[in-house]
Amino acid sequence: MACCAFGLLLEMIHVRLRFTPAFAVLMCALLVSGPLLAEIYKWVDILTLDRIHRTKRVVMYSTVWCGVCKKARRYFRANDIPFKEFDVETSERGRKDYARLNGRGVPIVLVGKYRMDGFNPGRFQQVYRQAGN
Repeated sequence: MACCAFGLLLEMIHVRLRFTPAFAVLMCALLVSGPLLAEIYKWVDILTLDRIHRTKRVVMYSTVWCGVCKKARRYFRANDIPFKEFDVETSERGRKDYARLNGRGVPIVLVGKYRMDGFNPGRFQQVYRQAGN
């Protein structure tokens, strides 16, 4: 039955919507395959991280209880440095990115393609300048 449904879906995408056969097969696979969709979501997350790296934004992965994270937060606010923050314990996005970054502690601060584990104001300024901000 599933094979028949797949065939009907393939025909609809290829013939009725006039897409190429290769595109029709890909669309069918996407529509019927949960594991494939999960893999595509991973690709999207990786592309999002890549976009962060190219835009030279400041992104911090942190926790609410971390003293060094609080120091970094205060520093960014005091120096009018815009930043995006993800909690690695309470945010789904934070957990996923932290795992992808092979996080071993917090904070992790990304500035464009540069990464800083922990936080030191002098080191941050150096990284911030290297990133071109």
